[in-house]
Amino acid sequence: MKRIIPKIREYYGETVQEVKKCTWPTKDELIETTVVVIVGVIALSLFIALADRVMKLIIDSLM
Repeated sequence: MKRIIPKIREYYGETVQEVKKCTWPTKDELIETTVVVIVGVIALSLFIALADRVMKLIIDSLM
């Protein structure tokens, strides 16, 4: 147990140093990428819903 505490402290210290090296997005970049993701999710959802309707119509017409 005595040897694990220093290892945890070392790991935590190294993690903090690595996080400080990261470049974080600006507020504008964050908003822009969030909008892109939301628009992409909506577009993909609409495409899947449309494809589902078309497949249902095709299957219903075969029966």
